[in-house]
Amino acid sequence: MNELNHYLANIDQAKLEKKLLSGLISQLEKDFNDISVQLDLSNLPDTFYDELKSRLMPVVKALMETKPDKFFNLLYRIDIPEVQTKKVLMDDLTIPPAEKFTEMILERELKKVVIKYYFANRSNS
Repeated sequence: MNELNHYLANIDQAKLEKKLLSGLISQLEKDFNDISVQLDLSNLPDTFYDELKSRLMPVVKALMETKPDKFFNLLYRIDIPEVQTKKVLMDDLTIPPAEKFTEMILERELKKVVIKYYFANRSNS
């Protein structure tokens, strides 16, 4: 359990692990597909977390602007707390809300992948 807590506390380290990032892509595709939004996450470079964020942000922004019901449904499915959502929408707008939400989505999805990976490997040991 200490290893899991270590990864969750140091999520930036998990952003560098290729096996976790592959899981992150699968998780993102699954959750976005559930709200009928197709993501094109093919042909990413080896260190692709920042590229992933760049590709996801326009999708998040478009959802926010054109389909807010789907956007909030996505946040609920991903398990982004409503308190955090309200905070982003009411905060200082020096960082665009779409950028903040994109980062929140990526980090929450990566945490899910870390937890799944930890327990899958733990049962195989």
